[in-house]
Amino acid sequence: MAIPDNWFRYPDLKGRKVADSVWIPLRASEDILSVGKYGDLGYLRESFCCASLAVHLAHREEGEKLGWMDIGLIHVINSCADEKAYKAADEYWDDWPSDYTTGIELVLPQSFGLDHLAEWHLHQDFVIALGLLREGDIWVRPEEGYVEVVRLIRDEEGSPRRLEARADHLRDYLAARKMALRLVWYRDRDAIVEDTRRFDITSEEVTEERPNFRWVGRNFPIHEGSGDRIGSQTAVFHVWRTDVDPDADVPVFGDEAEDNTDYSSHTFSRGGATVYRVEGEIWAEEWIEPAEKSPRIRRDKVASSVAFIVSASGETQAADDLNNEDIGKYLWFRPDVIPDMVSRRGVKLAWYTLDTAGLELSSGYRVHFGINRIGLVTVYAYDIARLPEWQRRIWQGFNVSPEGGVSKELLDAQMKSRPAGTMAPEAHLAEALQDIDEKFAARFGVHLFRKHESRASILASIHRFRALDQHGVFALAKDISRLIVEAIDSSELQKIAPPPKGGGGTGSIKSLERVLSTLVSDDLARRSLTRLVGIYELRGADAHLPSSELEEAFKLAGIDRTLEPIEQGLQMLMRTMQALAGLHRLISSDGD
Repeated sequence: MAIPDNWFRYPDLKGRKVADSVWIPLRASEDILSVGKYGDLGYLRESFCCASLAVHLAHREEGEKLGWMDIGLIHVINSCADEKAYKAADEYWDDWPSDYTTGIELVLPQSFGLDHLAEWHLHQDFVIALGLLREGDIWVRPEEGYVEVVRLIRDEEGSPRRLEARADHLRDYLAARKMALRLVWYRDRDAIVEDTRRFDITSEEVTEERPNFRWVGRNFPIHEGSGDRIGSQTAVFHVWRTDVDPDADVPVFGDEAEDNTDYSSHTFSRGGATVYRVEGEIWAEEWIEPAEKSPRIRRDKVASSVAFIVSASGETQAADDLNNEDIGKYLWFRPDVIPDMVSRRGVKLAWYTLDTAGLELSSGYRVHFGINRIGLVTVYAYDIARLPEWQRRIWQGFNVSPEGGVSKELLDAQMKSRPAGTMAPEAHLAEALQDIDEKFAARFGVHLFRKHESRASILASIHRFRALDQHGVFALAKDISRLIVEAIDSSELQKIAPPPKGGGGTGSIKSLERVLSTLVSDDLARRSLTRLVGIYELRGADAHLPSSELEEAFKLAGIDRTLEPIEQGLQMLMRTMQALAGLHRLISSDGD
């Protein structure tokens, strides 16, 4: 790395504050840059250290006086006790004993010695107040879509080097506790060079100071290799006792004194070529201010910045105004809002009727929605407006002008209190597959389907909203095929009905067809699998099928290509369920 002339004065940090970062370090001790070995020409190092203390606003004046020597890494965080008082490890006292706590330590480091790595503990009140879940070295907030709130960074050996919190959540916590975070940090840039004339540090030590900031620059000659200053000497002292009796079985030694000790000493100087050590250090203090409000912990009301389209003319209404159970209005959304939501961790899709379903959200809310006649998603406005702000923003991104009316089944359920008696094919796919497998095993003594480690995730992805375009239709066909056709245990089926001696016919569908032919006619066995054959052919249709074969595949699957993709997806799912129902009947039949 070529060192810029002014690198030691930190021009890249000018005007920047840690407090302005998205991630605020609560504690750090890390090398940002490390090249070479100290003492050698070309050595280069940049390090960053910081520590913090959450100070009660009532004691802010005292907090202003706290610097690196008070709460920096040199400060020992521990429990203390004597006959007068006990101080918990997370408490900071200005005096001993103290009638009050100036602040609390959000990070509690713990060292064990021996072969154990140090641990940095995040304050449990911070964890519980924000509802955080620790996953390895990351703390997430399930209520907020599992967003990362705190993260611990370790070095290659596994030692903790930086613990940082998302500023928004940290400031929410500080507001709730009526605190501000006192942050002290140290930064060091250090290099060993052959010539220092191009650098603007021309003397052995230069200092610049202003409130809450101190910069020190150094430039001095050293011996290459050892790193000792030119002209410095190393002193060696050897001290020993003179009253040692090697023949004593149980020796007892008194206090050291001139008559029972002796010593020797000498000094020496290390040699080596003359090179120069140039260094720039910063000590600084900052405040991380509490937020004005605490919507997460204290549940403060914060005005929403989200609005939704509520009329065909494009009129919008603020989410806060729609947050009324009796608002009497509906909202319309593009159908891709559903796969977007389902793809998020902690969100589940549950079907109620053919055209209505619910999204169970990680925040504990449930959004009941319906699909209207042109494939748009409709939701009662209050069900969206009552969501947390971050979820409102997601829905806002898919909001469209009203068109196609409100889903009839949704209106029937919510306004007429007459839920439809229809069923969504997605809701019963898993149950149908299990019933068939159990019935098959009872009849033939082997299971029809192999166990699939990805079965649950594939099932979760099989819904009509996969088919938002033609590629999505094919992707849905692929997942249905993976779940059913590719899961058929052909080897077991071939033991029941062996393939012809001439070879061929060993595929999963053909193997199942031969087994069914032991129960019913060959023609009925073949026709019962036609829909699954068509869907199987569609699984990679966008990649390799000619148009004529593509049309044939849609025909076999029983899907109308003139429908919108989402309707094709629904039709594919219905044909799948019909095929499974027919298969169940055949396996259960007596052969007539």
